[in-house]
Amino acid sequence: MAFADTAELADQMHEDGIATVRENVPLAIRFTSTNPELRLSVDGFEFLPNTLYDEEQNEYYLLPQEGDQTLYENGDYPLIPGYYTISIREGEEACYGKLHVLPTQLSVEEWTELAEEVDAFVSGLAEEFILSKEGASIPDRPAVKLPMGVYNQLLFLEHNAPTIIRTLDDLTRKANYRIEGVHDLLPRHRAKRLDAASIRYQQSHPQRRDRIYAPVKQLTYDVPENRLLKHDLKTLKAILHRARLAGKTMLTVLQEEYQEALHYQGQNESILSRAEQNYLNWQAGEARCRQLEASVERLEGTAFLEEVDDASLQNSARAVLDWRYNYLHRITKTLEEKDAKIQAAQEYQLQRKRTDKLYELWGFIRVMKSLQELGYTPSDGWIYRPRAQQEKDFVIPMLASGEAILYRSGARTIRLVYNEPLPQSADAVDDLHPLYISYQHNRPDARLDLYHAGVYEGSVIIDFKYRRASAMLSRAYGDVFTQLRDYKEARARIYTETGFDLSNSYTPVHSVLVLCPNRDTTPKMPLGTQLLEEAPQRESKLTSYLQNEIEQIHQVAQIMRIGRKEEPAQ
Repeated sequence: MAFADTAELADQMHEDGIATVRENVPLAIRFTSTNPELRLSVDGFEFLPNTLYDEEQNEYYLLPQEGDQTLYENGDYPLIPGYYTISIREGEEACYGKLHVLPTQLSVEEWTELAEEVDAFVSGLAEEFILSKEGASIPDRPAVKLPMGVYNQLLFLEHNAPTIIRTLDDLTRKANYRIEGVHDLLPRHRAKRLDAASIRYQQSHPQRRDRIYAPVKQLTYDVPENRLLKHDLKTLKAILHRARLAGKTMLTVLQEEYQEALHYQGQNESILSRAEQNYLNWQAGEARCRQLEASVERLEGTAFLEEVDDASLQNSARAVLDWRYNYLHRITKTLEEKDAKIQAAQEYQLQRKRTDKLYELWGFIRVMKSLQELGYTPSDGWIYRPRAQQEKDFVIPMLASGEAILYRSGARTIRLVYNEPLPQSADAVDDLHPLYISYQHNRPDARLDLYHAGVYEGSVIIDFKYRRASAMLSRAYGDVFTQLRDYKEARARIYTETGFDLSNSYTPVHSVLVLCPNRDTTPKMPLGTQLLEEAPQRESKLTSYLQNEIEQIHQVAQIMRIGRKEEPAQ
């Protein structure tokens, strides 16, 4: 392993000089030295239980000692694939190296693409939310796309506009300044006093008897807080201009929708009402942006800011103590932070700490995409659940256990359920939770419950395994075979159209599907179980498989004349 004098030089190291380890395996380090003051630190040490912490330096580190020091063991793998900087330090002296954590079942390129696909899909959901929420009042009308960052900025500006305008106008009237002492050549009768600089000038310029190099007081606005203000105004002006143009584009679309909605007057008042309200809301927002821009331009045009040089910014206590400067600086920084494609729940970052969890989320997203490719439209659940107007940024919620997404296509409905435990008794089932299981393994990663005209017809159970196929069903993972077999044995209350009970003879779980990234062999699988290799950069068979399963379930249900049991009248 090689070391460099700076972290920047370590970033340029050739792979031959970089230490490599595999993810999801126990890791220990041997750090010995005759100097007990040396400190070893690695990016990510803050997630490890056995490191020391220096509060003053905000540093997590290890000290040298004999033997191995455990970083993490089974079940706790905080380092995800990627490069980490290693530093060995004594006081101000340090050297730097690199640690490369490699994925176990995927190539580095595939792992990167897997993570990027998850990020891109979640970002796309955010845009989809905006389109469904702020546009498309008229059925089947395409709406304009509004960047997520601009949308968050507009929401923030809408709720803070009055205070921002008041602050800008107050600074226009009365900004901070400083009285400073300078020297100037003055006629003798105007010189009030002399100082050492005046005397030195007279001695070196005896011919200038009519003028005196005298100290004078001068008012200057070129102070640190005004330099910061001038810099913030440039940023704020650019943000406001972009937000107003985007809002104006959206306003044009919504105005057209409102004009078209007038055709629905007397037929569908809800469409007209929504279109009118959307248009009026965005019209008010665009007007507020214009007011904000006008206040910024007034302040930018003041004479005092012309003498302010914002080329060199520095911290200013007065900018912190004066609430006006402090407030505008915080507003500007907050608006910059909101200029992002997506704000997702923090738990998404935790998913990336474990590639097996990341693969599970990626696999679930693959299923969602496959259903849409088959013509099923999401209508409820997770991101698609109708929600009230939000005053804060829109944040994509984490995909929680038990979350169900509803898909529709004609008379067919599919409930895609994530990580929900199945009840272990028939008494606990209902229309939305049709399956029960009497075995130990009762928590599949995903399940598709299929309905036709409101009648439950059957299910497909899916599990995501971040393992090689050869290892997954070996003795080391002997419970996987039993787990998949248990899923296949799940039962439901099934009746014919005439009310005949088929619960003991009908198998509602048509198949159990296992997705893995590396099918290095064809292992023996339980009856009714299918193994598919699914990973980035590889041909996917998932959509065709689901299409076939969905059709077969429906055909069997039609042959068996599955219906809904009518409850006796009370």
